[in-house]
Amino acid sequence: MSRVIGKYEYDDAGNESNQHVRRKAWPLVLTLRAPVSILRDPRARVVPELDIIYVEWQSTQQLQNVMYTVRHKSGADQAAWKYIKTVQSNVRIPLNMYQNGENVHVQIKTERGAQVVEDWTQEVVVAVAKKSVRSAPLRPAPPVPAVPAAPAPAPSLTLASAPTVALSPPLHFIANIMNPTTVQLKWQPAMPGRQDIYYLVNVKQLTTASGSTLQNQQIKTAATSFVLGKMIAGEKYEMTIRSASKQDAVSGTAAIVEITMPREYDYFEIGNLIISSYFRNPTQGIVNLTWEVPQTMQNRIASYNVEYSEMGTGYWQKIQFHGASSSAALHHLKSNTEYLLRIKTVLANNIITESRQFRFRTPRVEANPIHKVDVIYSHDVNSVKLQWMLEPHIRIENVAGYDVYLSQDTNLPDSQWKLVRLSNKESHLSLDDLKSSTVYYVRVNVRNTDGSVIRAPTIYRFKTIDTAEEEEFEGNSLSYRNVAPGEVEIRWTFPKSILDSVIGATILYTDRKDLTPEQWQKIEIEDSKNTTVLIKKLKEGVRYSVQILPRLYTGDYDFESRELFEFKTDKLSHTGVAHGTDVRTLPIHGHPLSGPHFEQMSHSETEFMRIVSCNPDAIKTGCDWDEICINRVEDRSRGWCISNTLRDSILNS
Repeated sequence: MSRVIGKYEYDDAGNESNQHVRRKAWPLVLTLRAPVSILRDPRARVVPELDIIYVEWQSTQQLQNVMYTVRHKSGADQAAWKYIKTVQSNVRIPLNMYQNGENVHVQIKTERGAQVVEDWTQEVVVAVAKKSVRSAPLRPAPPVPAVPAAPAPAPSLTLASAPTVALSPPLHFIANIMNPTTVQLKWQPAMPGRQDIYYLVNVKQLTTASGSTLQNQQIKTAATSFVLGKMIAGEKYEMTIRSASKQDAVSGTAAIVEITMPREYDYFEIGNLIISSYFRNPTQGIVNLTWEVPQTMQNRIASYNVEYSEMGTGYWQKIQFHGASSSAALHHLKSNTEYLLRIKTVLANNIITESRQFRFRTPRVEANPIHKVDVIYSHDVNSVKLQWMLEPHIRIENVAGYDVYLSQDTNLPDSQWKLVRLSNKESHLSLDDLKSSTVYYVRVNVRNTDGSVIRAPTIYRFKTIDTAEEEEFEGNSLSYRNVAPGEVEIRWTFPKSILDSVIGATILYTDRKDLTPEQWQKIEIEDSKNTTVLIKKLKEGVRYSVQILPRLYTGDYDFESRELFEFKTDKLSHTGVAHGTDVRTLPIHGHPLSGPHFEQMSHSETEFMRIVSCNPDAIKTGCDWDEICINRVEDRSRGWCISNTLRDSILNS
């Protein structure tokens, strides 16, 4: 199209004149052409598996240093635009930014630096609804097929016509690529209660890169999934699905999904899966998953979606992580439980493949019936007293007795451990004729009144003392001593993790477990360095419960570091080993939450030192906080725990 912009005459001064013609201007002709769009075929679709709205487009020109700005908003009039900048030809919008049923409007602008190369494109609208997984630029919906009108009833009849309910397309319409030539389509009914519904699935081939003839087919099915084979690798397909009824009614809208079948060298599916598990208790365990990725696919996997469900529940949990990792850990699984597992692989080319469904059972782990075991050391080095507390889930009225196993070697079978059967509910046992300075292992099983036995999975460790003289022992965590009838001395140490935050403690004690903690007797400790308290005026021969609550500088109590234990006071007539004895908490042998604990150096009237063995190559050597593990001269794989002060004294002497 052409037009004359102007034809003027000017004088020498440059002023317009119609009388004296000095210079004549030639006609200026402009030709206007429609601009060539740089962006072509902008599209957006909902990917429910990834919880995203995937926006993509194509560029008709190879431009350098180009930045794309994508803006999106809800269809509401007052909605504000949200912006995303990218140098790629696609973006991913989080699906949780919009509500189900909203229409999301998307536009794209091309920029180079501060210059706008191409302004906003036509709006692309995608419906955030589970029944729609793809959209194209806004266009009129196809008309609903007309239903043939029923013949008019006879005048003598009165017919009550039911209201017509519009059909909706299925929900959650997804395509899972099973291999380069096979895809699985599945969906959920939009109206589960209706029995007369079937589905029309149209499969349309969009590209012919392989030179094949375009394939179009329609499948009619009453099922909610089927496998479609004989697809062509590398080609793009569009699948649409509509709901239909036996009355020839068809849904006016369709759910649409678009996929590109991968080529052989682009396809990857997890085949061999290694499953290993580790359980601390019946309700807390970890299952590790490991699989192999071919070298050719190392940098072509974007992410993994691992989904797992307890058998029979139908509730699937999902974790998502980067494709650089070929392993995953599932937490908080139950023991002795069967699970279903499937893994979706998202490739860099946006192809999603789903593995077959794996099934595995977690190992059986018995709940420990014993909460803790204490050992009481007496004046006699060959005699100790064990006492224990039951876990809260064990009902004392169902307990008939205990089976106490004792051994110096944990590798021996149960038949070679020393067995002591207790036929009463008293949770204590005296052990005589033990070797001095010897490590013993003990396990306590619970016998119920119905004849069943609750086997304890935990083994406890203690070491007998090596002197017949009375010694005052400094416990690792807490201890108590019967000083006199009705008087008990308690000692404790705070955990190292809170030492810098502790300003004191509150001691609660009672002989009645039916009372609330607010009704227990209380002793306030105002100095964190004071870790010893003498409790007087106690009832003789009575079992007491004690709680030690660390108090932090914030004024709050650290309930996670709370110590809970029991002791029994002496009677005046009692002359056994309890008077002047010492109790210490036994460390759990081999328990995953507990490292090795060793007795600290103790002293009596004639002072001496006790040096503890350690492993210098271990991360946790077993030495105390002020000690260091020194290698032995005769065996470099073993060491001794030497305090820093002793080490400095030796080096300086």
